[in-house]
Amino acid sequence: MRLAKGWLLTFVPPEQFTLVSGGDLLSDYQFGKKRVHHLFCPTWIQSFGRGVTPDGRDIRAINVRCLEDVDVDGKSL
Repeated sequence: MRLAKGWLLTFVPPEQFTLVSGGDLLSDYQFGKKRVHHLFCPTWIQSFGRGVTPDGRDIRAINVRCLEDVDVDGKSL
């Protein structure tokens, strides 16, 4: 996991990621080499991204702070 701009990211292959709802409300932002799609909800929170690893595999980056029932401080789940 990485911490950047308040995001707490974990990376998984696409088959381990399921977007339950709200996909039709997401905005897509790309910058630089445009290899990663940064997906945002209407309130501009980056919940996850999708991209390709250097060796060509699809990957999902999930902002753990957006997951329900996950205590990022480690106090309880």
